[in-house]
Amino acid sequence: MWLRGADEYAAWMRGPGSDCAGSRLARISVNGTPGFAQWRGRSDGGYQAWAIHVLDVSGGRIAGFDFFVDENLFPVFDLPMHLDA
Repeated sequence: MWLRGADEYAAWMRGPGSDCAGSRLARISVNGTPGFAQWRGRSDGGYQAWAIHVLDVSGGRIAGFDFFVDENLFPVFDLPMHLDA
């Protein structure tokens, strides 16, 4: 998936991306680059490992980001697969 600019990103987040509403995030470092781990909500009220987001920072601003929807990456960062509600 490729989104360019705030308008495209906002439209996606209001549409298909709205399934991520209420997710939990934790700040992480990915090879010295800032990032976030994301856990999506489950029907039982807990949270499931979902994606790793890696920020591209330029001039003190977020210039872009890549995200990897792969729960198998969570153990690489010593992160739990599940979070309680």
